[in-house]
Amino acid sequence: MAQRLKINYQNGPQTKSAVFNADDIFRAVFVPDGFGDDQVYLYTSTGSYFTLTSVGGDFGSSATKIEAAINDALTSSPQSSVIELNFSNITSVSSPISNPA
Repeated sequence: MAQRLKINYQNGPQTKSAVFNADDIFRAVFVPDGFGDDQVYLYTSTGSYFTLTSVGGDFGSSATKIEAAINDALTSSPQSSVIELNFSNITSVSSPISNPA
């Protein structure tokens, strides 16, 4: 497995990047809330998570595609030490939030 997960995303006219320890990412999960349906959580092995906010869409179609792309990349065995994904439908990446016990 790769050591780093690099997600490039659009924030307005700028391209930004978020880099994660790929060994620490447990999985990506689309979390429908019935309103915007635009959030994907990256759960870590420590119980915290990062929130990726997408542009929304029909019943989370954008978020579902992000979830699938990240999980597919994490389960593959790339030759390089960095998995790099590019998304035009992610608008922000949050800081990790502790998961209350």
